[in-house]
Amino acid sequence: MIGLVVGLLAFDGRTAAILAAVLGGVIGGTLDGAFVGSFTSLGSPDPGREPSETEHPLAEPSADEEHADGPPGS
Repeated sequence: MIGLVVGLLAFDGRTAAILAAVLGGVIGGTLDGAFVGSFTSLGSPDPGREPSETEHPLAEPSADEEHADGPPGS
């Protein structure tokens, strides 16, 4: 719609130029919508639906703790 309005105002009666403005508006609007729509993948998932590499991530400890008798390097 923006391309049509710009084309009608700027190109007063030249059909090819108006159609080019409409096509440019369609392409620009599509790209803008795809760009803004891609931000939805950046949101946090619902609680309990987070992706994980294991079936039950809290069932096992993530790493074993190292126990040392003294400070490192001694």
